[in-house]
Amino acid sequence: MSDGYRMNLTLFREIKRFITYRDILGRKTVMINLAGNVIAFLPFGILWPIVRDYKTNWFFTTLTAFALSLAAELLQLIFKIGSFDVDDLLLNTAGAVVGYLICAAVHRHRVKRKGTARGGNKKKKRP
Repeated sequence: MSDGYRMNLTLFREIKRFITYRDILGRKTVMINLAGNVIAFLPFGILWPIVRDYKTNWFFTTLTAFALSLAAELLQLIFKIGSFDVDDLLLNTAGAVVGYLICAAVHRHRVKRKGTARGGNKKKKRP
């Protein structure tokens, strides 16, 4: 695009640039960009399974997070605000996956603990 709008369609280009020039850009800027994109979608990965009453799996959570991130990136492209960046798609989706894994681990722990509290893991005595 000749109007000065920037976009990145090469996977890992911006991630590499941020890491390579971290001393020039500042570590805080690098962390805000890279970790910020992951952290931004972490709540989605935690909340989506809860909203879906735990009737979703990692694949559909990942796919939904990717679609939501793609929609945000496309809005940036259409309205020429920010910049369309495939690295953001990757980092946002990774954040949702981490969130999902946290949610799944906590849910498994709660279900296991609830079952143990009710005596669910105890063997029944034979008559």
